[in-house]
Amino acid sequence: MNISATTLRTLRALLAHASVAVLLSLLAKGHAEAATTPGSSTRIPAGSGLAIQTRELPTPILGKTYAQRIVVRGGLPPYTLSISALDLPAGLKFDASSGTISGITRLAGSVAFTLSAIDSAGNLATQSYSFLIAAPIDVQTNVLVGAVVGLALHQPIETVGGAGHVRCSLGAGDLPTGLNVDPSPCVISGTPRIAGPYDFTLKFSDENASTAVRRYRGSIAKPGTLAITTSGLSPLMLGAHYEQHLSAGGGVGHITFSIGAGALPRGLSLDARSGIISGIPRDAGEDFVTVVAADGHGTPAVQSFLMRVLPKLKMMSEAIPTPRIGIEYLEAVEVVGGNGTYNCRISAGSLPPEMSLSPQTCWISGTAAKPGRYRFTVEVRDGLGATSSQAFSWVIPDRE
Repeated sequence: MNISATTLRTLRALLAHASVAVLLSLLAKGHAEAATTPGSSTRIPAGSGLAIQTRELPTPILGKTYAQRIVVRGGLPPYTLSISALDLPAGLKFDASSGTISGITRLAGSVAFTLSAIDSAGNLATQSYSFLIAAPIDVQTNVLVGAVVGLALHQPIETVGGAGHVRCSLGAGDLPTGLNVDPSPCVISGTPRIAGPYDFTLKFSDENASTAVRRYRGSIAKPGTLAITTSGLSPLMLGAHYEQHLSAGGGVGHITFSIGAGALPRGLSLDARSGIISGIPRDAGEDFVTVVAADGHGTPAVQSFLMRVLPKLKMMSEAIPTPRIGIEYLEAVEVVGGNGTYNCRISAGSLPPEMSLSPQTCWISGTAAKPGRYRFTVEVRDGLGATSSQAFSWVIPDRE
């Protein structure tokens, strides 16, 4: 049989395409079987992908122990996990082998970071997280002001710190008869109906489940009687001069002040005629003290105050390691004391151009690029305005 040259070329082309189709079919079948073969070390369903299943993390609470594991699925194990240490909240660390973030947070502030996961096939998955680590709840209102029988009372309970809305509720004891507590914003209101002492606690909580408790002790006065009008005492700083004026209203004649129960912090005194508490506290801590005001007829008014002496703000780092050229650097300037909320800055001199100081965490980071001598001073300021500073010096050598 005679076959033309044109017909031969057509048949060869068809055979070639058929061979490719068969080969592709066999390869696809073999790949699917390999992915589901019993006894293989890794079982990966066809079409599965690498994914970070932990989409959200609970927000750490300042000063509390934290431990959370991030779960990764899919892809081809084992996985390589990483987070930049600089991006984590100060006091927390990441264990790449277990995927766990743990530690005790030391500073308040906003934090954002990204976790990267790479499987054995080189596939990449990322997940971003963010926290707003709030300072502890600090209750500023220490007493009920103007609590008199028959007079309407509306006493907001002021707080600072905490995450989001801070709510309050009655804890131990009972409110004075005729008064109620509204949870958010926290307000004690109503009309007292019975004169006499009161003693109760309020519990406070924020959106991160951080809590605080404050005790309230005082007296509901009869109409027209003497009353101490000072609503609370500001915090003291260990070793720093303190001065706070107590005031009272009503009564007859000159008013004098004295300590009825408890004691002032060591180093402080109360002037009976002026009502000024002053001095330099020598010990850190907190406790209640009861002040008694008396008018010219000897009629008393009693009020309790919480006195808080905060530890002195201090930098613990007297020296920090010197960076090496071309090697990533990360060191913390350790700070203690104060009210626990810090802001750091370089107040004199400068760091190497490629390095920086984080204001919120007081960590120094970066990678030095060239040798040189650097002198700089780090200053820290807490939420009450107290400051502390420390000078540092580096001599960065050339590459070894």
